[in-house]
Amino acid sequence: MTGTGNTGRDSIRAILRQHRRAYFALNIAYYGLVIAAMLFVSTQPELQRSLLETINVSYNQTFPQCFGPMRVCSFLLPVQ
Repeated sequence: MTGTGNTGRDSIRAILRQHRRAYFALNIAYYGLVIAAMLFVSTQPELQRSLLETINVSYNQTFPQCFGPMRVCSFLLPVQ
């Protein structure tokens, strides 16, 4: 990336312009699957509970210094 510094961005824009239909089709498919999965899990309380427990365990292993599951650690807050 030399010159104006927009070479990378310009090439990405050119690729997206050239393959606009594929880009939108992939986005619609991806976000459609995400929404479908969210709706499915919302109708399955056991699966939802299991997923939330897995998230809590993973979160507590990643950030053990936090106070309880799914809370924001003080080091993640902006300095005042």
